[in-house]
Amino acid sequence: MPARTQRQVSTEAVTSARDARERERALRLRTEAERNTEHADTRLDDRHEQAGRQRQQAAQRAKIKRQEAAREEDKEKRRVAEAQSARLEASRRTAQREAKVLNTRAPKERLATLDAKTDALRAKEKELTARDEAKRLSEAAGRAKAERKNG
Repeated sequence: MPARTQRQVSTEAVTSARDARERERALRLRTEAERNTEHADTRLDDRHEQAGRQRQQAAQRAKIKRQEAAREEDKEKRRVAEAQSARLEASRRTAQREAKVLNTRAPKERLATLDAKTDALRAKEKELTARDEAKRLSEAAGRAKAERKNG
């Protein structure tokens, strides 16, 4: 093999040094890329965990809202039932009082008056029931609308 010249040796040394710097730079860039990847993976895991917590919290809030709505609906049903029961009892007492009064009058007059009063009481009871039902439905629709709006 022929002897190398001073210039060839110098060029090889420069090339070798440049290759070493490039390898060092490549290693440094690879290490930095791995560190960035790990950091990004950690942030992504944190976001997934946060999203999971937010979903759980939203589900819990929705459950509480449904339970509250059910309690309110039950409360309203009881109120309507109590009001209707009170109206029926009042109608019964009124009918009894009127029956007593009618028993003291002439039979035909008593029958006509009783029929008229019974019809009037039935109409009034239907009207009150319809009004309560309309109010209950309106309130239920309002709650449903509010739940959709807030939900």
